[in-house]
Amino acid sequence: MSRSSGTPMRAATRWRAAPVAATTLALLGACSVAGPGAGEASQAATTFAASVAHDDGASACALLAPTTVETLEEDSGSSCSTAVVELDLPTATHATQARVFGRQAQVRTDDDVLFLTRSRDGWLVTAAGCEPRPERPYDCTLEGS
Repeated sequence: MSRSSGTPMRAATRWRAAPVAATTLALLGACSVAGPGAGEASQAATTFAASVAHDDGASACALLAPTTVETLEEDSGSSCSTAVVELDLPTATHATQARVFGRQAQVRTDDDVLFLTRSRDGWLVTAAGCEPRPERPYDCTLEGS
């Protein structure tokens, strides 16, 4: 009640600070759309694109999820390292957006959308060369089954 005792003032300040702190935390959460691991997912996606751009099929295949490698080899009848560089995938090496959803990620570059999964050893590409389609799943040049 009086400034000299301080007790009522501290209580009022504490109650006003709680909603401000909760609002601040909510806003910070909303701003971090990318989420943890987005930088690593972006790095894996752009390294994959750079490997394809330099016709380094072995390095590109090392960044593919096992099911994607299997599907590529079965569909092409060639080894992964040969087939992946023959796909004419986009090769932009600058990620413009990365979003992580648990163990899955979507990375957008200047000319591509890539999908990745988190493995024990890091992020692996599950699909690349993906084009959005209205109200349908992405159409991807390279994807696992």
